[in-house]
Amino acid sequence: MTFHEQIQSGKRRFKGRTYQELDCSNIDASDLELVDCTFEGVNFRGAMLESLQARNCTFIACNFTFATLSDAIFENSSFYQHNGECTFYEADCRNTQFTECDLRLASFERTRLFGSKFHKTNATGASFYRADFNNAVTITDCIFRMVDLRDAKLKACDCHKTKFDQADFSDADLSKSNLTECDFAGAITRHTQFVEADLRGANVASFDIRQLDLTGATLYTEQQKMLLDGLGIIFVDQSSDD
Repeated sequence: MTFHEQIQSGKRRFKGRTYQELDCSNIDASDLELVDCTFEGVNFRGAMLESLQARNCTFIACNFTFATLSDAIFENSSFYQHNGECTFYEADCRNTQFTECDLRLASFERTRLFGSKFHKTNATGASFYRADFNNAVTITDCIFRMVDLRDAKLKACDCHKTKFDQADFSDADLSKSNLTECDFAGAITRHTQFVEADLRGANVASFDIRQLDLTGATLYTEQQKMLLDGLGIIFVDQSSDD
């Protein structure tokens, strides 16, 4: 039986299978359980994959455009190979969880991510441009290096201990978020809102406080020097003038 025929017959658990170049567009496959499976070049455009559970799976150059992945759980799964990344353009990923996953270069443009959770996940180079976070997402202990988070609505979100080095936060709102121990080295923060954010222990050396709003933000005293160094101001001890 083909993959489609098995789905239609009611089969929902697949283990150790490999599928290539399948057209699964608009397939109704809610509540799937995938273990140790590989999907390469599979088109899931518009597919109904609600509550999918995937463990130790590999997705190579797969298309999830307009797919419904709400309440899905991905654990230790990869969406990246040198010959192709995955796209989730305008997919429904509300309450979707990615734990210890590889999402490098994935496209989440215009994706609905309300309530989604990313934990210990590598999303280096991924695009979240105009993704709908709706101020409700968790990104903890992740690598979000060089990601596109322009205009991201991340107010009051938990982003603890995530590497955001060289990420683009232009016009993003991270007010009241937990940003403790985050790495913002080289990040673009033009017109970014950090109002009342918790930035204790974060690398803020590249922040230009003339271009962002840190009103009410919490930082350690020693982080002051990072911020002032960015202004090019030179401080000397008064005793050196005596």
